[in-house]
Amino acid sequence: MEINLNTLFESNRWQLSEDGSYYALKNVFFVSHVLSEEHQRMDLYVPAAYLDEAGQVNPSGECNGFTALSAPVIFFNQCGGWFSSTPAEVEPDWIKAGFVQVSVGARSRGLPGGIGKSPAAAVDQKAAVRLLRLYDQMIPGDKEKIISVGTSGGGQMSSILGASGNMEAYYPYLYALGAAGVEKTDDGRFVSTIRDDIFASQCYCPIADIENADMAYAWQRYDDPNTHCIGFNVTEPDLTPFQIALHKDFARRYTAYLNSLGLRTQDGKVLSFEDESGRSGSYYDSTLKNISNALNAFLREHTNEDGSISFLSFDEEEMTYPNVGEYLATFEDAENWLKKENGAYRVTDLLGFVRGTRLVRGKSVPGFDTFHHTAENNAFGTPEEIGAHFASSVGKGMKETLARYKPIDGVEKCDIEAYIADADREDLKEQTYLYNATAILLDAARGKVKADPARHWRTRNGTADEHTAFSVAYNLALAAGMAGAESVDYALVWAMGHADVDGHGTGSFVDWVRRIAE
Repeated sequence: MEINLNTLFESNRWQLSEDGSYYALKNVFFVSHVLSEEHQRMDLYVPAAYLDEAGQVNPSGECNGFTALSAPVIFFNQCGGWFSSTPAEVEPDWIKAGFVQVSVGARSRGLPGGIGKSPAAAVDQKAAVRLLRLYDQMIPGDKEKIISVGTSGGGQMSSILGASGNMEAYYPYLYALGAAGVEKTDDGRFVSTIRDDIFASQCYCPIADIENADMAYAWQRYDDPNTHCIGFNVTEPDLTPFQIALHKDFARRYTAYLNSLGLRTQDGKVLSFEDESGRSGSYYDSTLKNISNALNAFLREHTNEDGSISFLSFDEEEMTYPNVGEYLATFEDAENWLKKENGAYRVTDLLGFVRGTRLVRGKSVPGFDTFHHTAENNAFGTPEEIGAHFASSVGKGMKETLARYKPIDGVEKCDIEAYIADADREDLKEQTYLYNATAILLDAARGKVKADPARHWRTRNGTADEHTAFSVAYNLALAAGMAGAESVDYALVWAMGHADVDGHGTGSFVDWVRRIAE
């Protein structure tokens, strides 16, 4: 479908909600060459005070301390599971807070004709940001305070939007869709007259750095004897001897990969592992500290004056314990991995934490780049391919150890040769890079790529997250700091699972937005 971006608002009209609290403008296409009418559109929601009855911006309209000109713009995607998304419904709490909400759709994995292959979702969201700036005067909200937010695969999409502002590598894709502000010069170069960088990025349990996600997951469970999987894309829940061997190799390769990143904290401390198991070194110690911080924040938040503990579980069940000791006694062998020092608790062993809190194994081996293209594989490859193996480091590792794998039970069920063949494909390397916020941030920090990353970052994972390793979001936060972010708010949320989790002593998204936007 072809549309004229310059006449979009001639036919679209704002509609007042039934309760009179907000105006909505729905089904706004953000590219002129629409490949998917279902996905390449966005819905806008603004507090009623920000518009007059004619649908014009009311500059003096005020809501909860913000005006139509100063309100932050919450840019919300629903690409969970890396799937294509349609615009989300209004979030009343955001409207009440005075925020403008933009719910954006995007193409991603599994669409007919391969139109959702990488970097489609990132390109669609960038195009939507550009349209907001094209119509700046007609849409309430401060377009210099666009804050992306998403969960899981949507957290990854939020991260890439935050990392890759104004990167020229995306311009050919934007131009092909007719996105606002991208032009092609006579000598074949692409230039832009509208920016697509954003102010801040909120990433809930982001499935980021996906080509190394299986290795990260294996590292977190390196010495965990639990081999039973419960979760997405798990067709055979018990790991075979081959998968167990592969799991150990993945974990060891992750330690080398992590050390190669050269990660640093904002105060300049280098983080790395000291051995191939990844069970010693500054990075391991920082991981334990992050988990400890989550527990201590939780206890501070939920310990009552009489010493009892009360809270809502991840499943929203009311939980009560007479004291902290009774609560901690619910964890297996807590005395062996949890120490109390100076009034606070310190987690001393990652395996003890994993086993003691009964952290479920929600992924098989591999669980992201699966052997038979059952997971995120169909986001990669050519439009004609069902899917492709995108984890090049894993494929190269299999090639190096192929002779050792061959005799192990379970290997006959796996397409190792196809995995190894895809490891050397340059098109897959580009596709994964354009979706890897961590890599882009680190390259921007070192001057290897020109980009304008978000100024503010916030990530959250639950300590009961069974679907992705804690290190993925932590690395993203560290990379954002290295790329010059003004603020990085990283935390784990105790006893919460794989979702858009806040609270338990770690603050709220709304409060964070107010803090950085006011």
